[in-house]
Amino acid sequence: MPGSSPTRRAADAQTGAEALRAEQRKLSDRIGALKRQLGGGVDPELEGLMARGDQLKQEQQALADAQAAAEAEAEQIMLQLPAIPDPTWPVGADAGDNRVVRTWADPSCPRAARGEPEGSHRARPVPRHPRLRARREAAPGRAPT
Repeated sequence: MPGSSPTRRAADAQTGAEALRAEQRKLSDRIGALKRQLGGGVDPELEGLMARGDQLKQEQQALADAQAAAEAEAEQIMLQLPAIPDPTWPVGADAGDNRVVRTWADPSCPRAARGEPEGSHRARPVPRHPRLRARREAAPGRAPT
C-alpha cells in the first residue's frame, strides 16, 4: 500500500504470507490425498491443484520480498532518528561540564598492576567451604592436601 508506513506494509505482507502458507498446507493435504486415491495416475484436478500450489509459492515469495523491502525501509528511517536523551542527564555547555556518576575500576591502574590476570573475569580464587574440603580429603584413594 503506497502511502502507508513501512512497518504497516511489512506487517501486512507477513499476514498475507501466513494466510498463503495456511492455504498451501490445506492444498498440500488435498494433493496428497488425491495422489493416494489415484495411485500414481494422472488427473486434470491434480494438475490444477499442483499449478495452484506453484502459484501460491510465487505469491509467497513476492510477499516475502515486499516484507524485506519494507523492513529495510523502516530500518533506514529509524537510523535517521536521533536517540532520545534521558531527562535526568545534566545539560552542559561542553565536555568539561560532564560529571562522573559511577566508576568500576581505576582507569589509571591496569588489571595486571592490581594483581588481576589479563583477560580473566575473576581476580581471586573461589573460596571453598571447610566442610566440602574435609569431605573431599576424606574420600577414599585421595591424599589429604
